Amino acid sequence: MRKALAVVFVLGLTAWASTAWCQLATVDFLAGKTVDVGNVEVGIADGDGDGYADDLCALVTMENDWELTEVHYMAWVVDPAGMKPVPGKWPAAEYDPPASGSGLLLLVPDVTPGTYYVAVQGEVQLEIWTDLDEDGEVDEGEVTIQYESAWGAGNRFRTARKGWWPTYFSVVVPEP
Repeated sequence: MRKALAVVFVLGLTAWASTAWCQLATVDFLAGKTVDVGNVEVGIADGDGDGYADDLCALVTMENDWELTEVHYMAWVVDPAGMKPVPGKWPAAEYDPPASGSGLLLLVPDVTPGTYYVAVQGEVQLEIWTDLDEDGEVDEGEVTIQYESAWGAGNRFRTARKGWWPTYFSVVVPEP
């Protein structure tokens, strides 16, 4: 049976508790399949504010002037390759105004050791200015906004419809 993580695991104090951030994996955050708009880093952190770094979290960092307006994320304990991805039904965060830096997402509170499969999908935008002067400054120009969908690089869901490229990746949470 394939299930998304929707339960809180019980875990005692671990060696992770003394670490503010324990990085497990970093993947590119790709818009339009190939445009690198940032990174998705997954690690162990204090994502729920309880004072212990024992939660599986994703840190989405935007780059190259791209901004994040919305992000959907999910983690599973089984390989979701055959599942139909439905980001609109996953936990989400919206940013108004759009975020241009980093944001931490709580994937699994009180994580236990093992393999997790993570999908992060975001709506991103890039402001493109016209009429720049010789110094590259805006000179009474107009802005055009390019909108894209971005995914953390990884394996493609097999059930995705043609022309759609949702992806997920795996991370291994080690024994403490």
